[in-house]
Amino acid sequence: MSPELTENLVAVATLVSVSGLFSGLTIGLSSLDPFELEYLIKARCEGWKKAKKVLRVAKNYNWLLTTLLLGNVAINVAIPIYLSKIASGSVAGLVSTVLIFLFGELLPAALCKKNALAVGAKTTGFVRVLMMLSSPVTWTIGKILDRTVGVEGRSITPRSVLMAEIDALEQESDSDITTNIEGILVAALKLPDLLVRDFFTPIQDVFTTQKSETVCNLATKIIEKPNTPTRIPVLEDGLPVGILYSKKLLKEIVANEAKTNRQVVGDVFTQNNIISLTTESTMQDAFEAFLQNGKTSHLAFVFYNHHGHETLLGIITLEDVMKSLHSIPEEEVLQASV
Repeated sequence: MSPELTENLVAVATLVSVSGLFSGLTIGLSSLDPFELEYLIKARCEGWKKAKKVLRVAKNYNWLLTTLLLGNVAINVAIPIYLSKIASGSVAGLVSTVLIFLFGELLPAALCKKNALAVGAKTTGFVRVLMMLSSPVTWTIGKILDRTVGVEGRSITPRSVLMAEIDALEQESDSDITTNIEGILVAALKLPDLLVRDFFTPIQDVFTTQKSETVCNLATKIIEKPNTPTRIPVLEDGLPVGILYSKKLLKEIVANEAKTNRQVVGDVFTQNNIISLTTESTMQDAFEAFLQNGKTSHLAFVFYNHHGHETLLGIITLEDVMKSLHSIPEEEVLQASV
């Protein structure tokens, strides 16, 4: 074998290998969503260190894509040139097509797609060097693509897809999501479909007090009531003005026993932030309202709005929201991901 033939064969083998590297990186790195990489890093999940390395180049997607495609095209063009020095034109063309298809495209793409994060992490340094060396061309083209095609935005996963993913994860043998956890997660995702009107307590069934009622009279009612409520809605002219906590009332009675006979509820309760919901509000609206108020109140008033006129119908509590998670029939939870 002549030295020239040996050099050409080595050159072809090297070029096919580099072509495979470019193709594999193009498929592998393109399949990695920068936002998913950020999630891995924030959650400190397995492989988050690799994700941190890959993110350095993946966040400049168009620049990265331009660099890899340009390198791949340049290498693929050079392969038949060297093969033509070994065989005739038609044979060189056929052999180069087979080599590029099998070893420069198909196998690398399959391997790198399956191990995209691991391969990407190990070749990050090499890719960054290529990006910098070719930056006069690739960076410019990448920026043009950013302006014309646009930068990939964060995708919002629909609730139905999340439910399907949760169900699929629960069925995996090595998953740490149990059936009970799946039920809770799916039920939480169903909160926007549940309406407050199906879960609130009618005002006639609620222990309430009037702002003008005497503390002594209210205390007597509380003592006589078997299940003393911890939160008592305070009303005035049929509308809520706040919430009185039984514990605070008892402290007031003990601390100011001499004044109790003359005091009314309006003297002892604190003007709370009134949380108002309507019959058309969802349980998600109620849950978010409770979260926004923090520890201020876990009780909201439900109104019926008719042509701008509001009528108090009842109350709903944070406990009601939690109970609504268990109100979805089991078969509905199981079918939610279908």
